[in-house]
Amino acid sequence: MSQDPNTDPLTEFLLFMNRGGVRDGDVDEPFLQQQLHLAVAVTEGLRQQESSARGDVITAFEKGMAATDPRVRALAASSKYRLDGDAAAFETALAAAADITGSSGFLAATYYALSVIDFNPGDEFGPVRHMVTRERRRAAYRKALAQVRAELAACPRAPAKGQEVDWTVLLTGQFLQPPHAPTVTALEFARALKVEHGKQVAIVNTLEMTPAIDGCINPCARYTVAERMAGQHQLQFGDMRIPYFQAPVAAFGPRAIQFTAQVMDMLQPSLVIGIGASNLMSDAFVGEAFSFRFATTSDLPLVDGVYFHTWSDPDAAMQRDMKTEGIADHYLFAKHPGFDIPAAGKTLTRTALALPEEAFVFAVVGMRLDTEVDSAFAACMTDILGHPKAHIAFAGPFDRFGDLMAAHPEFAGRVSHVGFQDDIMAFYSAVDASLNPRRIGGGRGVAYSLGAGLPTLSLPYGDGGAAVKPLPPLADYSEMAARAKALVDDTDLRGTYARAALEAAKDISGRSALVTRILDAKAAHEGGTLKGGFAAPE
Repeated sequence: MSQDPNTDPLTEFLLFMNRGGVRDGDVDEPFLQQQLHLAVAVTEGLRQQESSARGDVITAFEKGMAATDPRVRALAASSKYRLDGDAAAFETALAAAADITGSSGFLAATYYALSVIDFNPGDEFGPVRHMVTRERRRAAYRKALAQVRAELAACPRAPAKGQEVDWTVLLTGQFLQPPHAPTVTALEFARALKVEHGKQVAIVNTLEMTPAIDGCINPCARYTVAERMAGQHQLQFGDMRIPYFQAPVAAFGPRAIQFTAQVMDMLQPSLVIGIGASNLMSDAFVGEAFSFRFATTSDLPLVDGVYFHTWSDPDAAMQRDMKTEGIADHYLFAKHPGFDIPAAGKTLTRTALALPEEAFVFAVVGMRLDTEVDSAFAACMTDILGHPKAHIAFAGPFDRFGDLMAAHPEFAGRVSHVGFQDDIMAFYSAVDASLNPRRIGGGRGVAYSLGAGLPTLSLPYGDGGAAVKPLPPLADYSEMAARAKALVDDTDLRGTYARAALEAAKDISGRSALVTRILDAKAAHEGGTLKGGFAAPE
């Protein structure tokens, strides 16, 4: 089974799969990264264009599913699912992923791949999203965390020394530039801590949401990284300057962990706030500071040792999960995080946006429209556009907009994509109402829509659903479409919705209230009076 050095990588990849994951050399993580890269390229290519090779590739993946190495089984099985939709193959991938071992980067990437499928399944993974259970994601999270802690323990650490400055460190797994939601969240927290509470704040990008192709699930969760930020030590946010640290490495792993440890040793913070529903590094530093997790979605976050909150009172399912996972004692309070809703500034004309002047325009805003605008939402759009005056305008990255229009010729002249809008409030000034697709995230866009006084329609799900609780409920897309068409015709209904939107925006405006609760909890912890659990006082 010697391998021909003249064989091209793609052919060698298929040979590797056909041999059940056996090769002469080591099946190490760099080799697996290459195989994942090829698997993603092959499956996405065949999904976009039919080929006579499709059957041979599926057969190769079937043989790869018999590999003794669970990493190869997971890769082969998840790749097969992407080509033929075989749910049993996807179950095989999940079962194999539960048995893997590896470095922090490999395990974290595998965890995040599962997390992305749960967070944003789209039409491709919608049929199997229920298989990516919280139990499975929690197991993957804790396995990755154990390896992160092991690698952190191996880092040389500086001895503790007295610090004149009481630092708060915000740990984020990804940092780009506004309006990227985790980036804006970190900046808003820094502003609230510094301006309203007089705290010294630094932001550390741990690169946990790795830009590398890694892990054993196809597709991998490959995130964007701003490499130029590695050499930037201060951020300008309004009139504030915020110390910023980012490891000068290409991916999450031991070197990135060591860099973060060095920053922690230098600053010796008394408070660490992990940004995100997932944040391995904030859990890894438990015991070195009061560590709190700000969950960026309304779901129960995955945590191990950090203190945390929920956006609203935990329901029975959340309470059950907290008890099962042994984290109930670290639950502190229920508090919607709030958003710094910008004031209306400049306006945009419909002419500038190429939107019809006489139409009733519904806005749909998002950064993940390619998967969030699925077949169910497209059906809702068709229903809404049954009203002759209705028009729908998408704002945000949407590579598959052309595919949507090609699949729905009836959308021609009735649906627009205005591209990315850096001033979303200006865009909202040019539309009549907004729609929020069913998604876990989307809370910021909905909050801004409410702050603009727009009639805002969202299902009672995810962050958007949490923001519109004071508004009349909508059970499903059928009700959303009916309400949307009613808004077109009913001036009084539009006025009622607009007033309710502005009132709802007041309840979720600003980060200060949440920051105050976190600082109060830290003070109680230092005073020995902090109590967690469901009976924690509001």
